[in-house]
Amino acid sequence: MKRWAFLLGSIFLGVLWASNVLAQTESHKGGSHDGASAGVRTLSLPDNNAGDVSMDYIAYDPSTNSVWVPGGNTGAVDVVDAATGKVRQIPGFQTKEVEGRNGKRIFGPTAVSIGEGMVYIGNRGDSSVCAFDSRTLARGACGHFDSVPDGVAYVAPTKEVWVTTPGEKGIRVLDSMTLKEKAKLTFDGNPEGYAVDPVRGRFYTNMEDLDRTLAIDLKTQKNGGDVESLVRQRRASRYRAGREGRPLVYRLRYAGGGNGRRARRRHSFEGRYRRWRR
Repeated sequence: MKRWAFLLGSIFLGVLWASNVLAQTESHKGGSHDGASAGVRTLSLPDNNAGDVSMDYIAYDPSTNSVWVPGGNTGAVDVVDAATGKVRQIPGFQTKEVEGRNGKRIFGPTAVSIGEGMVYIGNRGDSSVCAFDSRTLARGACGHFDSVPDGVAYVAPTKEVWVTTPGEKGIRVLDSMTLKEKAKLTFDGNPEGYAVDPVRGRFYTNMEDLDRTLAIDLKTQKNGGDVESLVRQRRASRYRAGREGRPLVYRLRYAGGGNGRRARRRHSFEGRYRRWRR
């Protein structure tokens, strides 16, 4: 499901600073932040005479304490200082008019991902991904496709940028420095959103038309299977390990009743505790 939000009349962006963002802001001031309080501020964004602002993905950059907001139909990307609310704008993105189910819409920059000193912007207006310096906002390398990009993700372990292109049932893999294409992956469904797991070396993406989520190996770029299947395999592996008497870490509760409190124990498969199930 697309995440488009159309704001008519005066254009505002509500920015929520959770505790980690507040801590980052305080660290810039040389102080510290204790507690889990959060604040909400409403910031006005320029609509560039478009009458409204359409937004999809946004991203927070902890290295500069800023929020990057692609402005879609405005043909610009707004960079908001999370401490002061000051807005810097990167204009000049190409846009195009597209006929949709609910009438005509203007496509422009919609996707963003934070890299290492660079921020990557996906533009549906010209089917491109461009890199920008996270501090100076200077434009760097760009990559162009023959299919419209949706999600853009910087993948730190491999120094790549992965771009979902659901219209062609694919994912483009780019070099993060040159943004030249290294690989094109194809699937049975339409990959849309994403999550990167650098620890396990996986790229997760949902097939928006198949109600499935895939786990793709970052190095081999092969599909490791549905997430649901991987969970079943993990459970079966733990069961086999328990039958063999190897110690496991389970989430448990006492079989004898009590207050039902949860505990973690290093415990073999056989014993006087039973596995706690959600």
